[in-house]
Amino acid sequence: MKEEKKKGIKDIIKSKLKKISDIALIVDGSSIEKEELITQLTNIKKAIEEVGKLRTSKIIVKTLPAEEDVKRIQKLGFEVIIKASETDVYFVLEAMELVYNPKIEAIAIATGNEEFLHILNKAREKGKKTISINLKGSRIDMEMLKNISDITINLNTA
Repeated sequence: MKEEKKKGIKDIIKSKLKKISDIALIVDGSSIEKEELITQLTNIKKAIEEVGKLRTSKIIVKTLPAEEDVKRIQKLGFEVIIKASETDVYFVLEAMELVYNPKIEAIAIATGNEEFLHILNKAREKGKKTISINLKGSRIDMEMLKNISDITINLNTA
């Protein structure tokens, strides 16, 4: 009997979304532990690059990361948006701007906050492909993510 090769995340992603050329990624920085920030962003970026070409990537944070971390985040290709208050509002505004951008083919959201996932529904209405990224430490239900996204990437593994 021939042993079937297990499909890895790369195979699954490639089979679902082969031709995405312009992906916009927005990360909810408040959903990431400070000491995990660089590692998580690196993992998020690698996962998205398996799907296609990353056109823009933004992270919304409430508190100013250390200058060294800001430089490392920027070196990864992220625009760092720092808002001292109402980060949820800015996250939604930034995400909706990307949803309505005609140059963007897919919207990717990395968050641990279920409330932001409604953005993916709007993105679908506007004809965008949707990617949800479940962050480490998140309590979001994976089945729900799978139902609202064209692709779901789970970084919340042990």
